[in-house]
Amino acid sequence: MHRAEVGRGPAERQLADPNRRGTEKVRCVEWLRKQYPGASIVAYGNSDSDLPHLERADRAVLVNANGRARRRAAGAGIATADWR
Repeated sequence: MHRAEVGRGPAERQLADPNRRGTEKVRCVEWLRKQYPGASIVAYGNSDSDLPHLERADRAVLVNANGRARRRAAGAGIATADWR
């Protein structure tokens, strides 16, 4: 849902849209479902506050999260990974 504005080089990139947080991420996933019925939604997040939108995705992964978030993700059937 983010669009990047590209200047002359990678150091000049900026997000054209605000960073999505909390319930706004859930709203975005629900919007995608309505706009693209039947499409598979893939999402990732990095904290337990991302779990609500990850639970609504067809394929989700929680990355570089703390132990509490990993336990909650496991309970919800969400994969975890380390990308460091």
